[in-house]
Amino acid sequence: MRSPLRSHKKTGPKPTFTADEAIDAVFDIGLDRFTLGQVAEKLGVATSALYRLFKSREDLMEACLARVSSEYPPPEGDSADALLRDYANKVWELMDTHPGLDLLFVQFSATSRFIAPHLNALINALEDIAGWDVEIGLLAVDTVTNIIMATHAAAASFNNVKDDADIAQPTRGNIVLFSRLKWRDRANLDTKLDFLIPAFAAEAERRAQESGAYRTKCVGYGLVGLVPFSPVV
Repeated sequence: MRSPLRSHKKTGPKPTFTADEAIDAVFDIGLDRFTLGQVAEKLGVATSALYRLFKSREDLMEACLARVSSEYPPPEGDSADALLRDYANKVWELMDTHPGLDLLFVQFSATSRFIAPHLNALINALEDIAGWDVEIGLLAVDTVTNIIMATHAAAASFNNVKDDADIAQPTRGNIVLFSRLKWRDRANLDTKLDFLIPAFAAEAERRAQESGAYRTKCVGYGLVGLVPFSPVV
């Protein structure tokens, strides 16, 4: 007689907490530092109870990222400058709301899956509203993202320093490069964007002009429709 097939359904009592409550506990502890034991303790359950809802720590992490992704609004702005600054503001606010998110972008490879739709939406907006080609849009968004993440992580670290005397000072000149005062709030993020965005805008304009010149030449030789009109790099 054949033995009955084993069921793959989870057995045991239903959990006394919800997935949302577990995610809330993670955010309270910190996205970059939580353990399943800490989450279970905060929920008042055994660690094994978490496996009723999540397969692993990584599975719980992805659930947290899914929520963060759902909180991110669509891009807004009527120019490349406005779009990129709006993006910087929203991402900074998200990282302030969820401590540890800045480091998680670097440490957890699955993060890219949750931010990709938002980055694509921004790149498309740069193309539709500002006329930037996809390559420049991608490079700009990637660079600005890296600047935001690194600056926020550094600001968070420096803001934890209690006394400026604990921070190394420069040996030449009178400019205190590493004063805690310079790292409060957004740590000169806006000044960095003041340099970056015009540089990308200038390159986008250069490519647009070269593309226009290329089209004019093709028209002159009667090659319109025979030659693809892509920017000359």
